[in-house]
Amino acid sequence: MKAERPHVSIRQRQPAEPAPAPRTVSAWQRGWAVAALVAQVAAAAWWIWLTYGVLFDVCAATAAMGVVPFLTPRRPKAFARACLLIGSALLAWSLIGMIIGMFVFLPGALLLLTAAFVQPGNRPGTAFTVVLPLTVAAVAAWALCALRATTGS
Repeated sequence: MKAERPHVSIRQRQPAEPAPAPRTVSAWQRGWAVAALVAQVAAAAWWIWLTYGVLFDVCAATAAMGVVPFLTPRRPKAFARACLLIGSALLAWSLIGMIIGMFVFLPGALLLLTAAFVQPGNRPGTAFTVVLPLTVAAVAAWALCALRATTGS
């Protein structure tokens, strides 16, 4: 008695396609984000040197925010969204904190915003791009109103 061979479909006979390479953040996005981080660290160092350490904690924390996008190296969309989030927050902070000298972080904010949109396939979605800056602006306006209410002016 002859053993029967199991039925094998044509799909099973063809060699399997190689698995796609894991997506990573493009060199352009990473380069712009690195430039933003360098600009933020340089601005913080210059401000701390210029003021002899006044507002050291604030400057160091603001400069450290530039590291957040680099926590998602294998997720390009998350990287772009983090760049947009941190760039928008830094932009608002540099404009609100202008009176105490936080305008030095404006170039880093603009570089991060550029990093979010430099690669066409890795851009954040339209809804995220519209809603996030509006939310940051609303929170900034609320913070200014709350600050004005507490100071009594």
